[in-house]
Amino acid sequence: MVCIKSIFVSLILGSMLAWSYCLMSMDLFKATSLGDLPRMNELIANPQLINQKDAQGNSPLHLACLWRRTQAVQLLLANHANVHKKDNFGRTSLHIAAANGSEIIVAMLVQHGATVQEIDNNGATPLIYASYFGHQPTVMTLIAAGSQFDTQDAHGSTALHHAASRGHLHIVRILIAQGTNFRLKNQAGKSPLEVAQLSGRTDIVRLLSSIQAAHTTALQEVFALLKGYYLPVNITTCPVPVIDRFVIRSIGKIVTDATIDDVLQRS
Repeated sequence: MVCIKSIFVSLILGSMLAWSYCLMSMDLFKATSLGDLPRMNELIANPQLINQKDAQGNSPLHLACLWRRTQAVQLLLANHANVHKKDNFGRTSLHIAAANGSEIIVAMLVQHGATVQEIDNNGATPLIYASYFGHQPTVMTLIAAGSQFDTQDAHGSTALHHAASRGHLHIVRILIAQGTNFRLKNQAGKSPLEVAQLSGRTDIVRLLSSIQAAHTTALQEVFALLKGYYLPVNITTCPVPVIDRFVIRSIGKIVTDATIDDVLQRS
């Protein structure tokens, strides 16, 4: 009888402690969302709370990024919040900050080890999020941090595909200037130009059409000069400055029996 009573008391105490812990976790989520720094300081004195997740898989750091609470992010990072934690959709805090256009928070996360090439459940990187929502400073911050702009998501779309479909001309210009491959096709077989056409983004269609035409012309001219020769792989300049990276990437080494169509297919 005494043994049963002791077990019962232990179960009750355990449940009370678990419920108290749950309430503290909920309190931290609320304090973080509101940017209540004094209350956050009280709660994160318990190190087990700082990386807890809510029902959607959000950690306090996710919520701080979601609500653009820069000081809350700073406090959490200073107390060793895990920047690699993912929510139920596979998104890290960096994905959330990129979607919100919080370039300051993005820089803070990267400085604390966040991975710019991390992908969510749909294969999207933070750069794809920032490009989709048209956040120019965030796009530039991510590129400066080493984000690869030709990464394709689960549907084969790149950051350029998303920017083109959403009509973000300024993002398209940045990605093009960085040397992104505008000929890549998604799983539907569409290039960024074709995506822009389907979405009715006439300004982007004009831009990409002119660049694609100039690219083809430049390839034809360089090909005519170099046909029959090997192009050294260390060449870094081209007579057409705006698209020199495209030309060098596309040609690589030209062999005697190659045709311009072969080169264009590889570009």
